[in-house]
Amino acid sequence: GEPHILMTGTDVTESRRVEAQLRQSQKMEALGHLTGGVAHDFNNLLSVVMGNAELLLEASRDPGLVRMAETIIEAADRGAALTGQLLAFSRRQTLAPSAVVLSDVVSAMMPLLQSTLPPSFRIDVEHDASWPARVDRSQLENALLNLVLNARDAMPERGRVTIRTGGCRIEADRAPSIDVEPGDYAFLAVADTGTGMPEEIRARAFDPFFTTKAPGRGTGLGLSMVYGFVRQSGGDVTIGDGPGGGTVVTLFLPRAADAAGAGSADAEPEADGGHETVVVLEDEPAILEVLRRMLTDLGYRVLTAADEAGLARLLAEHEEVDLLISDVMLTGSRRGPEIVREV
Repeated sequence: GEPHILMTGTDVTESRRVEAQLRQSQKMEALGHLTGGVAHDFNNLLSVVMGNAELLLEASRDPGLVRMAETIIEAADRGAALTGQLLAFSRRQTLAPSAVVLSDVVSAMMPLLQSTLPPSFRIDVEHDASWPARVDRSQLENALLNLVLNARDAMPERGRVTIRTGGCRIEADRAPSIDVEPGDYAFLAVADTGTGMPEEIRARAFDPFFTTKAPGRGTGLGLSMVYGFVRQSGGDVTIGDGPGGGTVVTLFLPRAADAAGAGSADAEPEADGGHETVVVLEDEPAILEVLRRMLTDLGYRVLTAADEAGLARLLAEHEEVDLLISDVMLTGSRRGPEIVREV
């Protein structure tokens, strides 16, 4: 007769869980490609708008034109923040990872975090023994602020936010519940005592523009940004049940070798200008023109190329080149960093 296949209820449940996890992973990957492409193109448009507005601001002495330029820049900044969140979700932002002690980040941010909560709310902090994480500190700070704001909004009138840091060893058998390579991880968890998150909401929590908040209360990009940033950092994010029926969001971040170099970035210096020769490689003509104008106004001698072939000709013709500035994503060519390393 035909063969009989016996599968226990536990096996069926586990198989369905793995299949659901795979579908979710594939969906997030597809969403990432879509939003990343849109954000990249929109970012190029914003660069042209912002660059020309800044040039207008520098050149104009008319108070009315100056105010108009400032308004354009303010609006473009808001757009850039939006595209930045989309690029974070799609894992296409530029990160500067270093060894960061998570408990130090939480301690440094406590005054800001406490100021975001009404007096009827409180924050508890628990630091377990851990090791430094390899992560971009400024993006981690943004993620922590996002999680605390989400926790506040999940608690209508009063409640408690608990921030916990620690470390753990993740073995292969933890997958796919935590989708990372086996190894040592530092974690940061933010728990609330709010209304909780139903399973159907939890399944879509990281989707860009998905939100349960009232209109005007959020873009639906907070958790998306957190998800993309952590995944790009080699970690994972989980959502579980918190104390008293609330929600806990946990970030797992790869362990760093040591804490050397941890700290916040220095403030950007003022641009003094100069006379050196600068080559700019950029395939978007409008952006190339903005960069050329800005650098020329600062006194530099500027040479421009739209592709690898043009860059090669420039470098062959001009021996005295002091600086090369390249776009990262060049259409129909190798990536900018690879070209720069070869040069």
